[in-house]
Amino acid sequence: MIPTTAVRNPQLRAYFGDDAALDPGDFARQAHQMATGSRAAGKAQAVYQLNRHRHLSEVYAINTADDAFGKLLLCFVIAIIGQPLMKP
Repeated sequence: MIPTTAVRNPQLRAYFGDDAALDPGDFARQAHQMATGSRAAGKAQAVYQLNRHRHLSEVYAINTADDAFGKLLLCFVIAIIGQPLMKP
């Protein structure tokens, strides 16, 4: 048997809902509220929603066939330093 760190329980269900693999809907709403507030303050922020991911799984997907976050990250690095850190 493989041990788990997130045993299904009432608290976990209350936090994540019935699908504990994905972030609660409030996460996206709060991110968009933050972006709206940032724009209003003259500090525009980009907000991306990666479907089928939770708040850490996109990082674990780097260097896999799921390159949605990797492409965004590469664009961010290029925008900041003008070039990729290494050849893609």
